[in-house]
Amino acid sequence: MKNKKMLYLAIGGVVLIGVAAEAWHWLNQVPEVRMALVNEDEKPTPVTNDWRLALLECANLKVENGIKASVNSQFERFTLNRETGKITAVDNITARFNWPRDLMKEPADAPSSAKSVHITRLPVELPFWRVKGSDDVIIPIVAQGKYGLGAGFVGINLPEKTISNMRFYHSEDSPGLGQEVLRPDFGLRFKNKPLFDEHGQFALKIVRPKTGEANNQPNNKPFEVDGITGATMMSDGLEEALAFWTSQAAYGGLCN
Repeated sequence: MKNKKMLYLAIGGVVLIGVAAEAWHWLNQVPEVRMALVNEDEKPTPVTNDWRLALLECANLKVENGIKASVNSQFERFTLNRETGKITAVDNITARFNWPRDLMKEPADAPSSAKSVHITRLPVELPFWRVKGSDDVIIPIVAQGKYGLGAGFVGINLPEKTISNMRFYHSEDSPGLGQEVLRPDFGLRFKNKPLFDEHGQFALKIVRPKTGEANNQPNNKPFEVDGITGATMMSDGLEEALAFWTSQAAYGGLCN
């Protein structure tokens, strides 16, 4: 009896350890909990670059005669009413734009589905840009990483509904990990990837990259993109971000 009791206690201890480990893992997936567990001194330093330059690079355009002049000469700017689908032209191409900061302010009017990108505010009028003489539009996105938000642009070819490029200008994640989204060549892995399946449902998946020699080969599966090695949370957050920002709650009236 004594040996059996000890066996039961041992089994119970293993089960409790397993439950505690699973609970700890789950809590670490919640950004608010994860950030509360990190000392301020241990948090990565956020990096913010010029969004106008990122906009140009997302469209594979170069700076000529200054960044502002280049954006003004090569883009048109619009707003999309996410409730009615109405598109309105904006005269000032480089008018104030401050994502993700503006999406963290009051009033907290973001739809419930915006929880996936961890924003509190979402204006009814959403900005987007179109490259002059092109079928490509560029929408801004915000994605949740391990330590905070990343912000950038996604180029979308509207007739094909494929990604033409992606360029980030802001990251609150760790250098060499989630901050890899800031690399100029990061968006190349998304080039020509379709966003939606034949039924119009979001279908793009960001998968764990292969190891070894296979990691140098592009992922040729149409609905798969390789994520960032060692930055699972940023990769998962980016997939959720693409699903949200192209949904009817955001830019779906434009993209789908």
